[in-house]
Amino acid sequence: MGNNKKVALVLAIAFATWLTLPAMAFAQNYIQVLKFGKIDWTNLIVEAVGEACFPPVTDSEAQARSVAKKAAVAAARANLLKLIKNIPVDSRSKVGDWTEASEGKLKRLLWSDKGAEIVNIAFSDQKEVRVIVAVKLSADLGEILLPPSIRKISPIVQPSSPPMKKNKEHTGLILDCRGIGFRPCLIPRIVDEHGEEVFGPVYVSREYVIRKGMVKYVKPPDSRIRKLWLGQRPLTLKALRVLKDRPTVVMVTNADAEKIRSDPRNVRLFQKCRVVFLVD
Repeated sequence: MGNNKKVALVLAIAFATWLTLPAMAFAQNYIQVLKFGKIDWTNLIVEAVGEACFPPVTDSEAQARSVAKKAAVAAARANLLKLIKNIPVDSRSKVGDWTEASEGKLKRLLWSDKGAEIVNIAFSDQKEVRVIVAVKLSADLGEILLPPSIRKISPIVQPSSPPMKKNKEHTGLILDCRGIGFRPCLIPRIVDEHGEEVFGPVYVSREYVIRKGMVKYVKPPDSRIRKLWLGQRPLTLKALRVLKDRPTVVMVTNADAEKIRSDPRNVRLFQKCRVVFLVD
């Protein structure tokens, strides 16, 4: 099976599962519902809806359905582009703020075989059609959406130091951001009480961000955190608050910041984006 067919199959299965499973079965994913669709921040899938009515005068019912379907597909695609351009990069910018020069390339990629897929078409008794298109923000698309500040980092070689106990080595970072007004974005940051950065774009390597996202956003409890993403010994911390007017920047205590900085091996974990944010 070709790569584009695999992507289409994954999106179709994901959508079918979303429709049919009980609410608790998928409640852990952090899904942001918007005017024209939704963003699954856990899996980095953007879904947009387009609707159209049958034209009043046509030669046949089949022609009316075809015309309405084309209009709904066009509307869904236009809404998908709007959603993607409005994805927050951080507290101060959106994807569309800096991808204007490459919008033509973005459109071509979205509508190519590697881009968005139609995952559902529904006709109603009121002679209306509703189309849903979806795309995963990864691979070639991620190269366009991510700003140049996310660079590829060479593997880090730590200088010789006294060996640390194996059972003290962390396998990732879980940051509890519930109840503080945090808003997900492509490039979140963690700072200490002095405003000094503990985790941000300079710590991650571009190829990992493109493949999995800078962090995973999930609603707890979620067994995937340890089973699939972070391993059995993640460092778990509670966020203090977000910065004023910057709801994508999370503050931790100086003591917790020191827990992160004290182990140089955490830098390698950050480089590979082994970070999960728990959100409301």
